[in-house]
Amino acid sequence: SEVVFLLCVTKMEQRNLDQRYAIKFYVKLGESASV
Repeated sequence: SEVVFLLCVTKMEQRNLDQRYAIKFYVKLGESASV
């Protein structure tokens, strides 16, 4: 049904957001470690 589809899409978007935050976090860690 549409509801299940929407739930799956929002879960995927949430995962993408988490990955983006993790990447930014690790980039900041790398920058602070190299300085």
